[in-house]
Amino acid sequence: MADQSDVANVLVNLISDALYPNDATHPSVVDGISGIIGVKVFQGWPTAANLNKDLPTGIVYVSVYPLPQEKNTTGTGRDWMESSINPATLTTTVSDNTLTIGGTIAANQTIAAIVNGDDVVYVVQPTDTLETIAIGLATLILDTHLNSVSGSTITIPDAYRILAKVGTTGTSICELHSRLKTFQVTVWASCFDRRDPVASIVEPTLAKLNRILLPDNMFANVFFKSSVQNDANQLQGTYRRDIMIDVNYATTETSQDYAITLTKTSVSNGVSLQDQSDPITTVN
Repeated sequence: MADQSDVANVLVNLISDALYPNDATHPSVVDGISGIIGVKVFQGWPTAANLNKDLPTGIVYVSVYPLPQEKNTTGTGRDWMESSINPATLTTTVSDNTLTIGGTIAANQTIAAIVNGDDVVYVVQPTDTLETIAIGLATLILDTHLNSVSGSTITIPDAYRILAKVGTTGTSICELHSRLKTFQVTVWASCFDRRDPVASIVEPTLAKLNRILLPDNMFANVFFKSSVQNDANQLQGTYRRDIMIDVNYATTETSQDYAITLTKTSVSNGVSLQDQSDPITTVN
């Protein structure tokens, strides 16, 4: 889920990237202008003690602060949406009456095999190898069909039809509620000729934003609101540029999903095991 601190952190990173395109171990793009020796970009509101200590030395602050103003923008629907699917790294190859396991080992995968209509599922373990997966799957198949294992290949002499699938996991996400919240981005400097070069980088960076990607993989819409120069505290050696933006973001819930590799179909006179060859689908 995403909250206002996640939004603020994304904004901090975007501003930092604009001021330090070669990362923070290199000088900022404004270093050396009117005695600027660096820019500190952070979430929150600076203390007077830190301002009085750093600004006179040539350090410029850029703070990102969520204001109390917000509007509820929650819709009526709460549908689950697919967020991500972990790609399968294992493979299965069927040839006549043999089944071969291939690929690379990764957790959260299953191997399903259907032999003449009889189905089994092996859950892959982090310590497995291709050979131990084949042995584990063959052991499950042995309940209904004799077989032998050589390396990662299982031979089933009486098999006239073999289907095999790799199952994996994914994530679904649901929007619980959303809000339009105002964030104040402020440039703090000891004089206008240190403030303005930094503001000339920060303001266009924010003004061109249409949306940002949050840690829960949901996008938030961004609307530039205003930019105000504030010299009220110049006698205390503080010059400001206050930039307001509105961000419409959602609070979400996530759920882990599992691929369907086998299905059972109920019929009027009992339960029928029905093998399926449809593509794997991840569901909640």
